[in-house]
Amino acid sequence: MNQETSTTVDISKPEAPKNRFNMLAIAVSVAILCFAYWSYLKITNEVVFKTNINETLTITLPDSTKVFLGANSTLKYDTYNWEVYRDVCLSGRAFFDIEKKGDFTVDFKMGNIHVLGTEFEVDTRHLSFAIKCYQGTVNVNALNEKVELAAGDGVELSGSSLKPFRVTSKKLHYTNQNLLYTNTPLKQVLSDLSFNSGVTFPIQTVEILNARFTGKLPSNDIESALKKLTSATNTNYKREQNIVILSE
Repeated sequence: MNQETSTTVDISKPEAPKNRFNMLAIAVSVAILCFAYWSYLKITNEVVFKTNINETLTITLPDSTKVFLGANSTLKYDTYNWEVYRDVCLSGRAFFDIEKKGDFTVDFKMGNIHVLGTEFEVDTRHLSFAIKCYQGTVNVNALNEKVELAAGDGVELSGSSLKPFRVTSKKLHYTNQNLLYTNTPLKQVLSDLSFNSGVTFPIQTVEILNARFTGKLPSNDIESALKKLTSATNTNYKREQNIVILSE
C-alpha cells in the first residue's frame, strides 16, 4: 500500500513593510546621532574670553586679527568654518585690528558691524553702544538703521536712534593700561571708571557731570585715577569701599 506524502508550502508574502520600517528607524537614529555629534562639535568649538574689573586682554584670532578686550568684557567666537565665516560676539568693549581682507562681523546685543579690513572700536556697555572707526570702512546695522562709517567717523545710540559724531580720541586707549581722554564730559569718565573698577558714583551735581577732562588715567588703579581726575577738575572725592562721592 502506497503512502501519500503531503507537503505544505507557505506562499505568504514576506514582511516587507516591517523590514522597511526597521530600516527607516535605523536611518533616523543614525541621522539623530550625527546631528547630535555635529552639534556637540559646534558647541565644543566655541572659544570664550572674559576679563574682570581692572583687567584687559590682548587676543589673536585664527586669522591673526588682533582684539584688545577692555575690562569687564566678553568675546566669543566659533572656530567651526572660521576661514569662511569670520564672526565674533562682543559684550563690553574692544578694539579690533582686522588683519586679512574679507568679511568680518561683530555681533552685539542691539545689532552687528560688518567690516572689510579696518581698525575700529566697539563699546556696548551700559545698555548702549558706540562705534568708532579709525581706519577703513565699517557698516553698522542696528535698530533697523544702517550707517556706513569711514575713518574718523563714529556713531552712538541716542535715545532710540543712531547719532553720528567725529572721533577725537586716540585709538588703543586702554591697551596700555591707560584711559586717554580729550575734552570728555566727566559723566563719561566716571562711567568708564565705574565699569572698569566696579566702583559706583551716586548722583553728582550738574556742574560736576558737565565738567570736562583731558588727560590720562590708569585703568587698573582706581585710587590713582581718582586722585588725578579730581586734581585736574578741581574737585574732591570721598571713598567708602566701592562708593565714591565727588564734591566741589
